[in-house]
Amino acid sequence: MLRKLVTVGMLSILSSLGFAQPPRGTLLLIPTQPGSPVQIVEATFGIADLIEGAKLVSRQQQRVTSYKLMWIEIESNGNKRIQKGTEKILMESAYAGQIINLPAQGISTANLRRSLKEIRFYIAELGFADGSRWQANPKKLEATKQK
Repeated sequence: MLRKLVTVGMLSILSSLGFAQPPRGTLLLIPTQPGSPVQIVEATFGIADLIEGAKLVSRQQQRVTSYKLMWIEIESNGNKRIQKGTEKILMESAYAGQIINLPAQGISTANLRRSLKEIRFYIAELGFADGSRWQANPKKLEATKQK
């Protein structure tokens, strides 16, 4: 299941950055991420910082203390490129069912290519209070067909 969070206003922003007008604009998507202890449930996209803020929900009992986002850029010719953000420490650890509010992520839009058809955002890594870590398999996510 994909959540298409691109609004008319966002498409105008993308157009001002040199992206094509709808329906050929770049889709910014948050796919469901089965197996991840945390799911991105909402994001706000911007001009200078691609993700100005986001909300995650924790799905398990272990306290989440840090996270790293990743995104897959998909060009109109089908080429894909995986990008990862930097690890961010949460101010307060989150338990199962809790909403985690994220600040701007520092993802510059300056290097986005005009040939991008879509960008998919995922959780790349998580750190837990007991010191354990969880990592997504980027190649598996990249190969997944989205509905």
